[in-house]
Amino acid sequence: MKCTKIRSAFLLVVLPLCVLVCVSGSESARAEIIGTADLSGAQEVPPNASNATGYATMDLDPESGIFDLTLVVEGLTVADLAEVGPNDSPVHIHLAPEGVNGGVVVDLGFQGVLYDGVDNFLLLVDGGTFGGPQGGINSDIETNIDALLSGHLYINVHTDAIPGGEIRGQISATDLTVPEPTSGVLGMIVLVSVAGLRFIVWRG
Repeated sequence: MKCTKIRSAFLLVVLPLCVLVCVSGSESARAEIIGTADLSGAQEVPPNASNATGYATMDLDPESGIFDLTLVVEGLTVADLAEVGPNDSPVHIHLAPEGVNGGVVVDLGFQGVLYDGVDNFLLLVDGGTFGGPQGGINSDIETNIDALLSGHLYINVHTDAIPGGEIRGQISATDLTVPEPTSGVLGMIVLVSVAGLRFIVWRG
């Protein structure tokens, strides 16, 4: 019987209080959006027969608007890329749903670094801004994030052969942001802890 009361005390009082300490001790919610994109000529508008393909991964902090992105393209080299747009850059994020062309909102070529390979190239963006002033381009970060989560952003690679875009891929995004605990949740934990303590005292 004594062991049962100790176990009940732990479950009803100590455990909720530990949760309360852990939750209230966290500095802030974790904000993160991840995205991926598969690029091909078939997704361009109009489609083309390019054999090139690409794959991109992205990690975005929606609170600061800072993001990292990696794009690997096979079947093209840096020499194949075209200098287009206000910043004369070859790779952009455009705003439009699948099957529709849209304007540039994030200039990946302007913010990133290109690395040439053998029949391939790599583009890295480290600590880029997901909008705002970018040379000759300026867009709203919050609008871009909303479009990202709605599936209305795509990556476009422009080449000398097809300046309008040789391969393209819609960005599929997942919001991993963990919300901050509300006062109601914290209050419930406290009430459960107090109720458990009163139960043990009364039973004792």
